[in-house]
Amino acid sequence: MIRSKEELMKANNPACPICRKDDQTIPLHILYKELLEGKAYNFSSGLTRVKLVSYISPPGLPGKNRLLSIHPDLLAGIGIFVVLYLLVSQMNGVVFSPSALLITAIAGILIYLGFRKRLLDRYQKTIAERVALVKIIRSQVDIWMDMIYCKTDYLVYSPDLRLQIKVEKLSDYWKSDQRLHG
Repeated sequence: MIRSKEELMKANNPACPICRKDDQTIPLHILYKELLEGKAYNFSSGLTRVKLVSYISPPGLPGKNRLLSIHPDLLAGIGIFVVLYLLVSQMNGVVFSPSALLITAIAGILIYLGFRKRLLDRYQKTIAERVALVKIIRSQVDIWMDMIYCKTDYLVYSPDLRLQIKVEKLSDYWKSDQRLHG
């Protein structure tokens, strides 16, 4: 009988450190995939599919202000484009003072050039922080991929790291990683 990679992974799980059973364990990433695919799973102790998926979801990037990730020169270019559009609109009969628009555009460009160094430094710092955060999240995902779930004890554990976490505390574990706050 030919067995799939997932079946082999399920069959070769280390025993749960609490109940010592290996027939009640499943790799976390396989369980997550099966729950997302809607495969049958026997829920008990108040767990639902939605709750379990939210508990065991892989670590991810926290939401950040996306505008900080946009290069300042691009934002300045969009502003200049808007002013140029308004100048062209002036030629088509829309009432704007061309000299006022031109003075506003020149003043905007000069102000931007005055703040450009600070904006670029802030942008580079944000990018560097984001790269460091992605490295941390990647290491967390590597740990997540090696974790095992015990259906009997509602426990997530990593045999390599000697780590044991109740399933409902897993997302708190990822958030408490000191590298994220350091």
